[in-house]
Amino acid sequence: MRLFSCFLVAILLAGCAPRPVERAVPETRVGAFPPFDYKAASLAGENVYRISGADSQLDILARREGPMARFGHDHVVVARPEEGYVLIRPMPAESRADLRFMVHDLAVDPAGAREHYQLDTEPSAEDINNTRDNLFDQVLYPDQWPEIRVSTFFKYATAHPESASVMIHATVTIRGVERDYQFPARLHSRGDALIMDASMTLSQTDFGIEPYSALGGMLRVSDTLKVFMHLVAVPLAETQEEKAAESQRPASEKPAWNDQ
Repeated sequence: MRLFSCFLVAILLAGCAPRPVERAVPETRVGAFPPFDYKAASLAGENVYRISGADSQLDILARREGPMARFGHDHVVVARPEEGYVLIRPMPAESRADLRFMVHDLAVDPAGAREHYQLDTEPSAEDINNTRDNLFDQVLYPDQWPEIRVSTFFKYATAHPESASVMIHATVTIRGVERDYQFPARLHSRGDALIMDASMTLSQTDFGIEPYSALGGMLRVSDTLKVFMHLVAVPLAETQEEKAAESQRPASEKPAWNDQ
């Protein structure tokens, strides 16, 4: 809560504040993930968070279209981040985040997803499995492109009580193709956690992807996809301290599941 409160105050003061002194942190690392050394920034005393994969997800809503759309189904593809980090600096334009998702981990219509988005059909388990197979075998090719990456920068931010509205500039990489997007997001805190909620639209053809179709194109997936993001991040310094403390504990004091 304290770090986020400082961020809100900084947003209000940013318009008249001098540009901060350049920090001695590692440079961007092209090709690696993360492309910025967040751990070094954390050790240098900066406000760095780690995305919690268990509490965060991207929902991708794929709609059907075409003359025979009534014979198909809309679907929700859910992605949980494999790894992700957020850097919060007093100047919003210097804040950033990087995430990656493993394509093989994408889930189609997991429990509760269709109900949440009020989809109007009920595909069978076989339909859902076939959709997942088509997504991998004919659209995303995870053996060739195993990751989806998202790198974001804050364009500007506006403070509200206990929250901030942020304009995000995001570079999305799918099948090795990078495309840039801008969309609004809302940041707020819960204890020491930082939470971001946002939505955006993207087009499959932006990434050279031909939307899946059947029956000679009479039934197809819409080119436009709606993406809903809910990201929860915890201070990286705390996770590093927890790991260090855990590694120094005697084996007799560690939970039994650590040996399994």
